[in-house]
Amino acid sequence: MTETNPATRSPWLINDDHHVELSCGACNATLDLADPASGVSALCFDGHAVEGALWRVTLGERPQLAESYARGADLVAVYDPTEGFPFRTRLVWECEALDRGVRLTLTCSVQTHLLDTSPQLGVASDLGAELIDAEQRDADAGAMPLGARWLCRGGAAGVACFEAAHPADLSGALIEPLGAEGRRSLGTAFLEKGVICCGRLVALVLPPDARLADALPHYERFVAAELPLTT
Repeated sequence: MTETNPATRSPWLINDDHHVELSCGACNATLDLADPASGVSALCFDGHAVEGALWRVTLGERPQLAESYARGADLVAVYDPTEGFPFRTRLVWECEALDRGVRLTLTCSVQTHLLDTSPQLGVASDLGAELIDAEQRDADAGAMPLGARWLCRGGAAGVACFEAAHPADLSGALIEPLGAEGRRSLGTAFLEKGVICCGRLVALVLPPDARLADALPHYERFVAAELPLTT
């Protein structure tokens, strides 16, 4: 079931139940909700196209999209449990235009009817990962929040993209540190029946000359925000 976009100019436009177009400030992108592993792709910022994708979410081999809708700044997709991934999964993307960029957030929540489970889902990003100035990266190392990184930044990319996990989820082992391929693992060692497990990510799409000082105020606002409702 898919609700139509409200007349309040949602940045998300859903076509054919699952193909989504994003238009927010200077940022445009696409998503295929039937294939969350394709991520937020075809990203274009201020006329600059960026290769790769942001937040490729793995929900087993054949995720079953049960419901999708746009509600204001939010895009919501709900997936039924499958044999390979026996969890009801809810993904919520939120987009907000900033003075000099765009803020995207992703909230992943899982719930199960089983008694003893250990849900794990992967979230990977390969958004221009090779387009990072090494000197700038090293200069930021001491002040970079735990679980944060630049996906791309500099003139070659035409854009800067800062990504971070919520520190509360990191401390609760819901989002593990990045692996060698930039893949995050969201989950928990034990999930009780009926309990909702959440993980949150933020991405800031900014001009190529952005510095960590430009990203941190928006990151701190993300950290201070209340956990969205997931029922």
